Amino acid sequence: MRKTKNQTIRKRNKKKPLVITNGAVAFWVYQGPILRSLLDLAKFLEIITEEQFAHHTQRVRPDGRAGGNDFARWVADIIQDKTCASALLRAKTRSAARVAVRRALARYDV
Repeated sequence: MRKTKNQTIRKRNKKKPLVITNGAVAFWVYQGPILRSLLDLAKFLEIITEEQFAHHTQRVRPDGRAGGNDFARWVADIIQDKTCASALLRAKTRSAARVAVRRALARYDV
């Protein structure tokens, strides 16, 4: 709260609107659902299998194709949340990824 000469002004914490994608840029999980928002990603990270997590976060996939962190790339490029994407890049476990997304959701109007 900040005071001026004759009034008190309350500073509001404005939250960003949640980005909900369409089918063309939604995240298609390996052997799983289609995710359209950070909220969907947070819910899915609660039930994701080790195989699915590894598939989307490995540097090199078992079939020899280049990997990377698909979650972080999608969040950065489509959702446009660089802070969350950076946290997802650092997350090496499903639990750490869940924490990163939950923290990011606190900044959104969900």
